[in-house]
Amino acid sequence: MDHFLRPMFYLVLALIISNSASEPAVGAISNTPGVSNGQFIAKCLGCHGRSGVSGYSDFPNLAGLDHAYIIKQLTSFRGGERTDYTMNAMPYMVAGLTDNELYGLAEVFSRLPAEVVKKSEMSANDLKLFEAGKALVTGNTVTCRFCHLGNATGDGPAMADYPSLTGQQKNYLVNQIKAFRDKKRWSPIMNSDIVGQLTDGEIESIAVYMRYMKAR
Repeated sequence: MDHFLRPMFYLVLALIISNSASEPAVGAISNTPGVSNGQFIAKCLGCHGRSGVSGYSDFPNLAGLDHAYIIKQLTSFRGGERTDYTMNAMPYMVAGLTDNELYGLAEVFSRLPAEVVKKSEMSANDLKLFEAGKALVTGNTVTCRFCHLGNATGDGPAMADYPSLTGQQKNYLVNQIKAFRDKKRWSPIMNSDIVGQLTDGEIESIAVYMRYMKAR
């Protein structure tokens, strides 16, 4: 799809689903503030999936992410502190939501089960990239595992401020690592040249490793 049309396509898709959803597709959680009628949570479905697992590799899975982390990102998009070309609809999607509604969204997605990634999804090229990424991560060429993975087997994350990356969408991981490397996304740790020397090929390898490291 054309580079300039893809974000608009996803925005339109999200709006169509938002207008047509008759029930909370991710399942409203009882007594969660602002969530029970599902009217605003339906906006999330087009990009992030009916179960919090995205059908598009460019967009992140939200199922199972830490509650505080989701709130932080939603607040950053709403306030304009975080921008992203692929997800340029996010400020619009959350602009009218209250703090209470952001809390409700985070509550729903954080309680959903994370995606179970299958080894059968891996191509021959994925297997090669996986081994290259594993060598980079477990060999401490990049120190992803100390914050995001907890340890070499992905049982983390070590701290609630950092999302677990195991099973996350590959293209999303690639795009975010590149954004940190190129100083297009801000974080005091990530912008301290942790990923500053990585090539595009190394970033792809790391993304494949993180997605499939706990594949069954």
